[in-house]
Amino acid sequence: MAKGKRFTDTKGRRSAKRRIATAVVIAGLLALSALGVRNLLYAAGWAGTSGTYRASSCEFSGSLSAWECSGTFVSDDGRIEDPRAEADLGSDGRGHSVRVQRTGTSGYQEVDGTATVEAVALILFGALPIVVTGVFELRKRRRARPRP
Repeated sequence: MAKGKRFTDTKGRRSAKRRIATAVVIAGLLALSALGVRNLLYAAGWAGTSGTYRASSCEFSGSLSAWECSGTFVSDDGRIEDPRAEADLGSDGRGHSVRVQRTGTSGYQEVDGTATVEAVALILFGALPIVVTGVFELRKRRRARPRP
């Protein structure tokens, strides 16, 4: 080694950092897609307990761009009644009955087309970059492969 020069493997460090960053980004995008799938199941009415929510009071939340409401939830079969239910609705639901899905012990999600579209958009936002990147990577590898 020449005098005064240090041996540094910057290429190896960069590639390791790049791999870690790529893994973190992919994990984040997959988490977004998983959240979208979860929301889609409830928004479309495929999971949870179906019922009716009647809001008694609502306040608009600018940070959520939704109406935060308090009211009563009654399941379709009448087995569950929650007089202290809280839900985020797409519009002011005071005095109106709204179709919702109970998402757990105390969570409620409105069942409507808007919530379904938002869930699908979240899935696509997470999955589309991964799919597009994968397609381009496959094309690049095919072109780099020597042909007989």
